[in-house]
Amino acid sequence: MKEKKEKAGTAVVPVQAPVLVKRKVEIAKIKEQGASILSEAQALVLKIGDSAARERAAEMRTQAKKLDKEIDAKFDGARDAAYKIYQLVKNGIDDMKADASKAVKVLDAKMSAYDLEIDRLAKIESDKAEAEKARLDKIERDKLEAKAKKADEKGQEEKADLLREQAAQVNNFVPPAITGPDKTFRTDSGTTSGSKDFDVVILQGMEVLRAIVAGTLLPGAVNIKRGPDGRIEEMRITPATIKKIAEMNVVGDMLPIIPGCKLVRKISYGSRTGK
Repeated sequence: MKEKKEKAGTAVVPVQAPVLVKRKVEIAKIKEQGASILSEAQALVLKIGDSAARERAAEMRTQAKKLDKEIDAKFDGARDAAYKIYQLVKNGIDDMKADASKAVKVLDAKMSAYDLEIDRLAKIESDKAEAEKARLDKIERDKLEAKAKKADEKGQEEKADLLREQAAQVNNFVPPAITGPDKTFRTDSGTTSGSKDFDVVILQGMEVLRAIVAGTLLPGAVNIKRGPDGRIEEMRITPATIKKIAEMNVVGDMLPIIPGCKLVRKISYGSRTGK
């Protein structure tokens, strides 16, 4: 229980908050001012029916904005100091994590290359197995069809029909081909799993724009920034925007063709670490 209380306290009063604790009285007065302005403003909103009330509303708005500025003036220094501490801690954490993050990228690239190659070889073996099955099925089907033809010639219609039924149902068993790699690995450190994914490489941005104009690619493939007048100020084509469009058009194991872009297969990995 003691540990939980300490954690809860840490969460409520962060490292940069001593200034908020030391100036509690001052902060309470400021909040009272704000609450008073808000209360009167909420009441006044329903009563603006003459110039005097309208003038009071303008005065109160000025007071509210003045209070905003006073708060910034009093606490900007503390906020800036807290932000500097945050940046120092963040930079230190990023520095400590840098090598581990690089290691993840290196390992992902190596595992992805291996897994994709095993997938490719498995597909070749699977295609071979399917072709062999089709060959064996055809041989057996042809034999049964030939027997049915002879039965017809002898006037044995029932036998011929039965043979043709058997021919239509031919389905030879072929030992399953090797499958792709098991992309989930459980170790003492935790579990790492992979799933099929792809990267987008933009080769020619103008080709993407032409496809959008032609209506063969959704406009969402481009991020458009408009000015206050509604005119287009900037058009950005990013791998992320293209990928969203491409993901909508993936069929089975086939990646779509996106004009001006190249889609590169990869395996994306995630890890769950043990306690």
